[in-house]
Amino acid sequence: MSVQTNLKFLLSQKNLNANSLSEITNGELPQPTTRRIINGESENVRDKTLEKYAKFFGVELADLKYGDVSRPKPTIVPDAHLTTFELWDD
Repeated sequence: MSVQTNLKFLLSQKNLNANSLSEITNGELPQPTTRRIINGESENVRDKTLEKYAKFFGVELADLKYGDVSRPKPTIVPDAHLTTFELWDD
């Protein structure tokens, strides 16, 4: 997935657009920057900028850039039924 696709998805999940995102972040995520990214007009966005988006949406930078944020990450749930045992020396 691309940053463009991932950002569009994240915005839609929170029912936001470029304007409302800028408003609720007090301009930290400016409307023109967000609009350029989601319209595919800005391909080489700095990591420093993307980190702000990742932090706001609670995703990893790598997932925003290269992953598919529409698919939940698998989680590992510890198995409560596992037991431990001692190893014996012969």
